Amino acid sequence: MNRSATASLQLKGLSKHYGPVAAVEDVNLTIEGGELVTFLGASGSGKSTTLFMIAGLEAPTSGEILLGGRSLQAIPPHRRNIGMVFQRYSLFPRMTVAENIAFPLQVRRLPKAEIAARVARALDLVQLGGMADRRPMTLSGGQQQRVAVARALVYEPPLLLMDEPLGALDKSLREEIQVELKELHRRLDVTILFVTHDQDEALRLSDRIAVFGAGRIAQFGSPNELYHQPASRFVAGFFGNANFLAVTGEVGAPGLVRSRTGCVLKAAPNGKLSTRSLRLMVRPHEVRVAAQTDACNGENRLAGEIRDLVFMGDHSVVTVDLPEEGAVWTTVQRSGSTSASPLARGMRVALAWPIERTHLFAED
Repeated sequence: MNRSATASLQLKGLSKHYGPVAAVEDVNLTIEGGELVTFLGASGSGKSTTLFMIAGLEAPTSGEILLGGRSLQAIPPHRRNIGMVFQRYSLFPRMTVAENIAFPLQVRRLPKAEIAARVARALDLVQLGGMADRRPMTLSGGQQQRVAVARALVYEPPLLLMDEPLGALDKSLREEIQVELKELHRRLDVTILFVTHDQDEALRLSDRIAVFGAGRIAQFGSPNELYHQPASRFVAGFFGNANFLAVTGEVGAPGLVRSRTGCVLKAAPNGKLSTRSLRLMVRPHEVRVAAQTDACNGENRLAGEIRDLVFMGDHSVVTVDLPEEGAVWTTVQRSGSTSASPLARGMRVALAWPIERTHLFAED
């Protein structure tokens, strides 16, 4: 499949209400042809409902869905030409692997010779070339999921929807298939919408990620953008590990706060800030344990006391209580030599991190 076979997808003001409950509210999104986009969110955030509306399995309360510039509103699910892969593989147990894959082509009444050729190509694509005559019950979970993917791709749809497709697999197999799916996407250049609640899975797979919360898209962007430039406290906390500190200092110039207990805390402003509703966010890996000193040395620095140390082999997780701002945790890598001043519970230390890696948010 080449890029000319792919299609852009647009969601315009898409909403789904169940009585007074808004499962999805005013979702607006443009996905370019050939992208792999992940809908990421907790259970009940609206991500799967949005996917089902695109597939035609749920009717929108309002809004519009356009695939390749064409509205899907009046088109029934079986005529939308969209591939779909579910967490439950939904394979026909009495059919062979080849028959399962051939089924959507038979429904479309393609010639037998073309069906056979397409099935063979699909089997090779998902590395199941020697299993055409096997039945689903004789396959592992990972192999069954490959069959489901092959069946969804065999008629070359412009869009493939995947709803938590790897959720039933164990961690090692899930990671293996993530690599295969990424390679498959690269080779086919098909547009893929992938639903998951797993942050790591979203990071591994996605060109861009839509973070869902309470039926809305909280932020849409690349993994790098979401991690380093979160638009809200919700996104910062949901996407990656984060330390949040209550800031009790004075707000000066935009993005500048002076803490009563430490140095100047400078960050790009996020939201409308006031002295009564500020939270500072810094990622744990940006924080280092430093010698206790009053000098800021061009970085943010706060003093506190080590509350806990957890040994994790090549590193330790250190939690430090700060007088007013709260607790901060970070990791300390073990070195080859023994430290002359090893860390211990109750020790007074300073925490330091780059000014440019600090974020300020208004309370949600």
